[in-house]
Amino acid sequence: MNNKIVRNIIIVWLTLTVIIGGIALVNWLSTPDPTDDDTDTTTTDSSYSSSQLNELLDQERPAIHQAMTDYDNLIAEYDIIEEALYLHGEWYGAVLRFPDVIGGPRTDDYHIILHKTNGIWQVAASPEIVFNYANNPNIPKSVIDNVNRK
Repeated sequence: MNNKIVRNIIIVWLTLTVIIGGIALVNWLSTPDPTDDDTDTTTTDSSYSSSQLNELLDQERPAIHQAMTDYDNLIAEYDIIEEALYLHGEWYGAVLRFPDVIGGPRTDDYHIILHKTNGIWQVAASPEIVFNYANNPNIPKSVIDNVNRK
């Protein structure tokens, strides 16, 4: 066989291996571990109803949006949608969606997570398309799961 043909076959094979491996890695990182013993899998704590969390969100929204000012350049171009509080109302997650342009391409949504500590809202995870557990060990897995599902 011609050396050029062999070389091209090897290059194509290596390229496909890298692509398939990359896809598998991304899928693995974003998939919850089914053997995880973390019992914190509910969206809300039993002492907080959805309506209570929504009322609390209405009260906390100005402080939450103020805490996101470090990302004004990004957020100014996106709409903040699908906001929610989680657990005891101390975790916040939202979707940042670029406004649709008629005839234009659809862009990926970003997500953001904030945490309220000692009465102050702070960004716990910078805007990302998908959050994973490894890069966010201080965020409850149930919060990451719920925000990623939006």
